Amino acid sequence: MEGESRVQIKFNNSTAGNNINVGNPKSYDILVVIIGPRSKLREDGHQSDEFKLYRYSAAEVLTWKTPKNNYYCAKEKLAACGAKSSLGGSSAV
Repeated sequence: MEGESRVQIKFNNSTAGNNINVGNPKSYDILVVIIGPRSKLREDGHQSDEFKLYRYSAAEVLTWKTPKNNYYCAKEKLAACGAKSSLGGSSAV
């Protein structure tokens, strides 16, 4: 149907691991990555009770392809994201 998008949502709140496997962007239109307050992937300034949301287009994620044909989101991708928002924390949007 017109106006509908397929959304892939990935959540990370793990104190281990440097990457999130985001699946194949050919199977979705939008990727939303949620980083929890305990995640090793938190950015500087990420508050202890805050969840950060990052939004990417599938076209952008396609550029992340690894030599083994996988797609991963790492801390530098989160830092470079232009579409971020926060839930919780004292500076929640």
